[in-house]
Amino acid sequence: MYKSFPFYSSHSLSAELEVGVCYLELPLNRVDPAGIHGNASRWREGGDADLSVGCQVLNNGAPLHAVEAETSGAASYDEQRVAFFYGEALGLPVRVRDLSRDSLLVFTVRDGAGAIVAAASLPVFDARGVFRGGLQKLALHDDAEAAEAELEAAHASAEVGGRLGAFHGELRGDAEAEGGYKRYAPHDHLFRAEVFREGFGGDHGSILDEREDWLDDLALKRIGEQRAALNDREKWLRAPHCHDDERAMADRAFLCVELPKFDHPVLWEERPYGPPPVAPDVDAALARLVADAADTGDDASKLSEALKQAGLETNNDVIVYDFDDDEAQAARGTPAEEKYRALARDATRALVDTELRPDAEEGRALKRVMSAPGDSLASSDLELLWKFRHALTGEKKALPKFLLAVDWRDATEVAQVPALLKQWTRIDVADAIKLLGPDQAYQRRVVRAFAVDALRQASDIELVTYLLQLVQALRYDEKDEKGRSPLASFLSERAAQSIAVANFVWWYLKVGAEDATDEQSCATYRVFRGRFAEDLAEKAPDVYATLRAQEELIVGVLEAQARAKDEKGRAPQKQKKLREALGALRTPSLVVERGVPCPLDPDVMISGLHAPTSSPTMFKSALTPSLVGFTVRRPQTTAAPPQMPPPPPPRKRAPSTDGGFFDALRDAAFGDKPAKPPTAPDEPTTTKPYRVIVKHGDDLRQDQVVLQFVLLMDLLLKRVNLDMKLTCYGALATGASSGIVQFVEDSKAISDILAENQSSILNYLRSNNPDAAAPNGVRADAVDAFTKSCAGYCVITYLLGVGDRHLDNIMVRKNGQLFHIDFGFILGRDPKPYPPPFRLTREMAEAMGYPDGANWTEFRTKCCQAYCCLRRHAPLLLNLMSLMKDAGVEHLSEDASQKFQDRFRLDLSDEDAEHFFLELIHESLNAIAPVVLEKFHRMAVAFKY
Repeated sequence: MYKSFPFYSSHSLSAELEVGVCYLELPLNRVDPAGIHGNASRWREGGDADLSVGCQVLNNGAPLHAVEAETSGAASYDEQRVAFFYGEALGLPVRVRDLSRDSLLVFTVRDGAGAIVAAASLPVFDARGVFRGGLQKLALHDDAEAAEAELEAAHASAEVGGRLGAFHGELRGDAEAEGGYKRYAPHDHLFRAEVFREGFGGDHGSILDEREDWLDDLALKRIGEQRAALNDREKWLRAPHCHDDERAMADRAFLCVELPKFDHPVLWEERPYGPPPVAPDVDAALARLVADAADTGDDASKLSEALKQAGLETNNDVIVYDFDDDEAQAARGTPAEEKYRALARDATRALVDTELRPDAEEGRALKRVMSAPGDSLASSDLELLWKFRHALTGEKKALPKFLLAVDWRDATEVAQVPALLKQWTRIDVADAIKLLGPDQAYQRRVVRAFAVDALRQASDIELVTYLLQLVQALRYDEKDEKGRSPLASFLSERAAQSIAVANFVWWYLKVGAEDATDEQSCATYRVFRGRFAEDLAEKAPDVYATLRAQEELIVGVLEAQARAKDEKGRAPQKQKKLREALGALRTPSLVVERGVPCPLDPDVMISGLHAPTSSPTMFKSALTPSLVGFTVRRPQTTAAPPQMPPPPPPRKRAPSTDGGFFDALRDAAFGDKPAKPPTAPDEPTTTKPYRVIVKHGDDLRQDQVVLQFVLLMDLLLKRVNLDMKLTCYGALATGASSGIVQFVEDSKAISDILAENQSSILNYLRSNNPDAAAPNGVRADAVDAFTKSCAGYCVITYLLGVGDRHLDNIMVRKNGQLFHIDFGFILGRDPKPYPPPFRLTREMAEAMGYPDGANWTEFRTKCCQAYCCLRRHAPLLLNLMSLMKDAGVEHLSEDASQKFQDRFRLDLSDEDAEHFFLELIHESLNAIAPVVLEKFHRMAVAFKY
């Protein structure tokens, strides 16, 4: 006959979980009154102790209840056992049926101040899925500081990790790690006796089904004698005959708890769910298919094929929709709110009034919604946007928010979008960039095509300013059957007309196609790059050939730099290897004969390397970058190349600049430059070489992003006649770990300036810009350039959260213009503690006449004006930053975008924003930590080199 083994399924038990706290054994070596063996204050003796035990249940690493259950009564102390006895049951607000397979009981021991003294965890189910009942003993981990930090992190982030995760791992399942209680269990004779005694108590859970009184009395007497002999833990664990593993128990604290026992074992089992109900129309279709199959005599395979054609898969898998994991759904509200919204729209769908206009209160609400930063909208706001969708077609700023109000799962609502977009007024470039982002509401092809149409109004020079983000937006595009998208086609079209656009798109696509950190995006960019090259070769073969020759030249320089960097020896040996490699480099014939645009500045035509065997140098730094020069060509006044379109008619001119591509970008704020005479192929010139810093082994994509924002912010400031004298040099990543940076001539680090000029920046400006008649003997334009550029970079580095600002990466040009280099830490990240909002030293302030000089007042004024100006352009800057969150750049993420938005303080008025920034100036100027850390940095540099 088969023997039955009755058991309970965990999902069938509705009883609440209860845990009994029996006693807490203290480590003998930590309660030594003399404090010889350890920290006696952590585990205190007798009446001085005030220790409580808390318990919390975790499912899948997340707590099931916010507040842990904790012992409330005073514990009694047993000097022989060196233990606190509680005898208290903790009721937990969790039912057995709600426990997951990996449920954990997390126990914490706290002192009277609430600080965690020790922690341990116990899986509710063992490795076989059986509920642990009865007495359980845990080895406590008394790393108080780690336990405190990890438990707080577990409750804050709903996950258990770090050292506390290791605690859980020690006690997970039957195969416990050696650091848990398992190693002590065979030698813990006292606890084994207690477990044996527990087996004789109560009607259920007994060891024997039929009792023998005489045998029970004999066994209980023997167990009692054994317990009495072992009750004095000091004598037991310090006896000469004691085993080494027993002695090890003297160093650990142990917690004994009791879990409920049931009449039968409890096995973990999840309630099975049946297949989802089938809609009536599906039932009807299924009935017709079965009837047709029966009439025609079709077999089961044909019936299955017919079901697939009808969209009815014969699949028994259960799909459960989790609204909590859907971010878009969470933003729209609960399922009940979503259903109400759908029913309300259905009720009014036939009553559409295209002339409906909001009243005064509704108009204010709409204006608030349209001006609010971010995309988190309440359900009432979504309803308001949908209700007045026809009235909003004349509002540029309303389109992104309206698209968020569309239920893209409702075919009826989606069908209205194309017609509304045809009526919508043309949006600005900033909003067009937002519509190319990753939000699900902007993923539809009709929306992205509308955004691309808005981009067509941008000039080539303005387009180049946003190209980095536009290329990043390609990863979110939906390709057609030919592997094309509206944005990709637009970029190919403009690249065929402009060598500047083609230059940057070429390199941005190259970097994306070679970035192996994201295989999916890498494959996408490989497709786009192939299509882009095909289009360029077909529509503008001269441009295509030029870019191929340019890439061959730059890649050759990068490979030479890599070989020199890997050369063994010090900097002179590496420099010699670099010059040899560059001297042997073959320059493409097209580069020599016609010249190619410089990748950093397409306005500059280069025709090869400048003195490759004598001019290049290598810097003394960890990555050993090199300084390489290119020969520059100048144009002659003859016929123009056919691929360059004529410039648009001149408009209002900007203030005079030094010329070049980046100055042309600044001129975009006021209009393009007047048409130049037609040009012919360039000829060599005797002007200075165009020098760049070549880096290999360094990811320049972050520097590239920062310098792009510096350039764009300079353009935005110049639109309101705020010329902050910024030095907008270029950086271009040529790969995930290589790139080139424009070398700014006639500049020096502030650290060197202070070392060479008696700790005075003013002395440096005086030596390069003397004027005996001017205040302090310095030309007014040099002091003005220093003041304005310092103000501009203070604002920009604050907004971008640029960190690691020591005086080696803040430079000053001879004409007084200050600028920053090396942007390895941005958006609030900094390797040093207590960083100031931005770097403003006392020496920099004194050069501007601090505290009462006119230039110091001008500095404060320019800072406030620039900050308020850039706050007005926050939507554009935030949209550009959001497109970079998936670019694989280390410090650019969703969280970083929020930090960027917070720095604009869009909750403040302009007046309050000015006061806020003046406080930042005061805080940065008087910060002590940067001064101290700068001295340590100087010492570290001196020891290193």
